[in-house]
Amino acid sequence: MSHQRIKFKTIRVSDRGQLAIPEEIQREIGLGKGDELLLTKKGEKIILEKPVKFARKLQGEFKDVQQISKCRSGNGEIDCR
Repeated sequence: MSHQRIKFKTIRVSDRGQLAIPEEIQREIGLGKGDELLLTKKGEKIILEKPVKFARKLQGEFKDVQQISKCRSGNGEIDCR
């Protein structure tokens, strides 16, 4: 299991509601101009991450759904024997 250091940086919201991600952080996560980020909000907290990383996290969460979709028969019923 890898241990990742947590970094804290203070940033300001501009007049237009924009955030500037420090260059050091951009380099470390491989973020470039025009890249998309997924914003997740929970209560008063927000997380910004690359959509690919989020999709990887979800893969394990929906294994049962993947299994069910593999078990569908031609008539739409689920048959997982």
